[in-house]
Amino acid sequence: MGKRKTTRARVDAELTRQLSASSASSAAVEAVVVLRAPRSKKAGDDDTDARARALLDRVSEATGLKPHDVNVFTNLCSFVVSAPGLFIEGLIDQAEVTSLTANQRPDNDMLLSAKLSS
Repeated sequence: MGKRKTTRARVDAELTRQLSASSASSAAVEAVVVLRAPRSKKAGDDDTDARARALLDRVSEATGLKPHDVNVFTNLCSFVVSAPGLFIEGLIDQAEVTSLTANQRPDNDMLLSAKLSS
């Protein structure tokens, strides 16, 4: 059996900033996690939920932390997770993760405020 190739997931700049800020506190960080597409995909065969749960369990065991909330998008091969920053950091080097993006963005709050005041 060959060695499993590991590649570091892409992490957007805003999530990197939020992770740095969370290291000084215990604040939760929300991230959208995109999983690699399964090698063989048959029509109607959707294992995104099972893959996400196995990944989250593995990171929980490695970090000793648990996510606060998870929402799996089965048709998009992704999920959003709210968890301590160290837990989110534990997802970065997992083989099945291609990218992580901040779910909460400061510009979203500004856009909402602008719409509400118009």
